[in-house]
Amino acid sequence: MIVPLLTANVKEENSHDSHRNRKSYKRPIRLSDELLEISGLVYYQGAYFALNDGGPDSHLYVMDSLGSIVRKIFVEAQNTDWEALTIGDGKLFIGDVGNNFGKRSKLRILEIDLRQLETDTIRAEHIREISFGTPGMSVRSDYKKHDLDCEAMAYRNGTIHLFSKNRESDLVRHSVLDLLGNDSIAKTVEQISIKGQITDACFDSKGNLLLLGYQPPAYSSFVVHFDKTADDTFFKGAQTRIKLGSFLKFGQSEAICVHPKGFAVIGSEGSSKLNRKARLHRISL
Repeated sequence: MIVPLLTANVKEENSHDSHRNRKSYKRPIRLSDELLEISGLVYYQGAYFALNDGGPDSHLYVMDSLGSIVRKIFVEAQNTDWEALTIGDGKLFIGDVGNNFGKRSKLRILEIDLRQLETDTIRAEHIREISFGTPGMSVRSDYKKHDLDCEAMAYRNGTIHLFSKNRESDLVRHSVLDLLGNDSIAKTVEQISIKGQITDACFDSKGNLLLLGYQPPAYSSFVVHFDKTADDTFFKGAQTRIKLGSFLKFGQSEAICVHPKGFAVIGSEGSSKLNRKARLHRISL
């Protein structure tokens, strides 16, 4: 069934909400238990699109500005370990790129035309599957300590930029996958030492890179801001680390996007064991 896209049912931020929105920087939005493991987030046409990591949930969740789920879209594709969402040039990209135990030989990206988001089900024939490997994937590693995991990606100019979530060292790898070519391997172009594990990435309206992460063992959350560079080797740009807060305040931060009004929205996982809801946090950039 085709439904009107994100118009009548989505509560959007506007000038009348400005006072409430300022407060929401301090007060996180608690989400439905359906998004307990929120791991990817993008903003599109007045709504937030989110997903959960790991199977068997193969849905996209459409939320209004208050975090209420207004629609669910079933995607006819297996959720091996969906970890990221990014958007650009008329496409939505689902990153089935998680590699928690370092044992996956191939990762993949699901490319979906944005017009498909008007439907309740995105059929398999409307999904382009891009399978690829990353450097070092053939190396056998300890299932807990390895540098083969990836949970962060962002799209720009026909290229998917991937950032490793390192469990063994502080070196974060930036790899690129050219969607316009026939690449089967994501090429590593640079690396940098960042204390903490990177869980998501996005670009702001100026083209600056934002990396979201947390630092074990306390799991305090942070964002690292890299100024835009001419050749998309972001780690050459000026770097600013923004401390967000403790695990008690921010939870396990897993997803980030930037609203057109300039603030960032961060999704943090919940925990049934800790009786903690998943949440959305707004932070000023």
